[in-house]
Amino acid sequence: MKREGVANSIKSSLLAGEVFKKFFWDAYDNLGRLISVNILWFIMTLPLILIFAFRLRLSRGFFLVLFFPFAIVSILAAVSVFYITFLVAEGKKIEIIREFFAGMKRFLYKGILLGILSLLFFIAGVFDLQFYASLKTSVILSAILVGIGIWLVLMGILIQNYLFPLLVQKDLSVSEILQNTIYLVLDNPNFTFLIFLQALILFFVLGISLCGIPVLFISLPALLYNEALRILLIRKYGMEGEILEEKRGWKEFWFPWKQ
Repeated sequence: MKREGVANSIKSSLLAGEVFKKFFWDAYDNLGRLISVNILWFIMTLPLILIFAFRLRLSRGFFLVLFFPFAIVSILAAVSVFYITFLVAEGKKIEIIREFFAGMKRFLYKGILLGILSLLFFIAGVFDLQFYASLKTSVILSAILVGIGIWLVLMGILIQNYLFPLLVQKDLSVSEILQNTIYLVLDNPNFTFLIFLQALILFFVLGISLCGIPVLFISLPALLYNEALRILLIRKYGMEGEILEEKRGWKEFWFPWKQ
């Protein structure tokens, strides 16, 4: 069992390394497109950011009236970013503005529903943690209930690896997307966690820089998640698809015109 576990860890690490390499060069080759689509996302998400920034000055009722439509627009904008970065991962030539709004229209209902379900799943875990941690009961029962809350929060985070990539890459129903997402997380825990760590680093670096938020905050992680799902489905599950491999190094990075 130990040898099998080590072997699986090595395979997961190699696969995650392949994902990062493909992601790096695709991001390098399409940096302008990634910046453009991220700016579109930021513009459409800005109203949601602003109502949170000024929520203390707004009445609770007015805040909720503004929150839900702005949140839906933000979710659709994020889904559209995943759609465009999937096209980038496949090496397709795209018109950013046209495809951005086409993506919002194409995934309108499924995108909204998956976004809301994902948010509710995460919120349920957080409230579960807060409630059971403060509950005056036996230590063992409290630990079990808190553990369930931690598991829900962790699953709510890790399913983001596959949720929207499955939406834009495969023609599946909402229930099929949810089932396959949970299956992929449970069937590939090491790989999923490694991809999550890579995305977390991207979010952290871009987030603390502030200027990275309107420029690449969601487009880079979205590209990473799309690359991860494509490569996982092709390499492990034998699904149809082509991974364009190029042997490039630091010379090509610093002197791209010499390729």
